[in-house]
Amino acid sequence: MMKGLLLAGAMIAGVSLYVMAPQAKAADGGGGCSGKLVEYVPFTANGQKIGQLQLYYNAQTGANCALMLHGGSTWGVTRDTGVALYRKRRGDQNYSQPAYQRGAYRYQAGPIRTAGDGWCVRAGGGITHAGKHHSLYTGAHCG
Repeated sequence: MMKGLLLAGAMIAGVSLYVMAPQAKAADGGGGCSGKLVEYVPFTANGQKIGQLQLYYNAQTGANCALMLHGGSTWGVTRDTGVALYRKRRGDQNYSQPAYQRGAYRYQAGPIRTAGDGWCVRAGGGITHAGKHHSLYTGAHCG
C-alpha cells in the first residue's frame, strides 16, 4: 500500500513538473498563448523592427493572454522586456493594476493571462533598445 502511494506521489510530482516546465521556459522563447490572435501590434524604433505585441483570446477558457516578442535586431539579444494585461468591467472608467512580467529576456516576455469573459482587456509591452525603453499598447477588447 505504501509503495503504491509513493509511486502515485512520484507520478503526480512528475506531471506537475511537466506542466510547470513549459511555463518557466515560455518567458524566454517558448510562445505559450492559445486561442485566437485578436490583435498584433508590430513594434519599431528608429525605423527598425524590434518586436511585436500579441493579444490572444481563448473562447474555451474565457482567458486572454499576451506576449511581447523580440524581433529583428533584438531577436536573441537580452533586453529589458515587459508585457502587461490590464482589465476593467464594461462601463468602468479605469483599468485595474496590470498582471505583468518584466525582466531581461532574449526572445519574449510572457505569456501572461487574465480572465476575459465579462471584462475589457488591453495589453501593453515594451523593449529597451538603443538605451531607451519603448512601449506600445493594443486597443481595448471586451468579452
